[in-house]
Amino acid sequence: MMGCLMLDVDGVLVTGRPADGSSWGDSLESDLGISQDRLREMSFASHWADIASGKTGLQEVLKVCLAKLQLSVPVDTFTDQWFANDARIEKDVLALVDLLRGRGVDVFPATNQEHLRA
Repeated sequence: MMGCLMLDVDGVLVTGRPADGSSWGDSLESDLGISQDRLREMSFASHWADIASGKTGLQEVLKVCLAKLQLSVPVDTFTDQWFANDARIEKDVLALVDLLRGRGVDVFPATNQEHLRA
């Protein structure tokens, strides 16, 4: 068998918090004092297409959004919390990748991650 398989990172290879697979934002309030509702309020999602395409930087958007919420959380602290809590590797998927590669299939990760997260 020959071929190529590309796997999305978020939701396929990486599925949430390492401890339990929950969303990274589930502990945002207890970790940093930012509720998920407030995160949505700052319209972060409306900036994502420009961030993912490289038109604007993640840190620049976060700096503006966190300031709008009048939060003193440093951008690096926010991204450290996010990246650490959105990093559960799916071992079953990796086992399947190993099996497929053993059968001659080329397997590659595919993502539109912002460069810091990637």
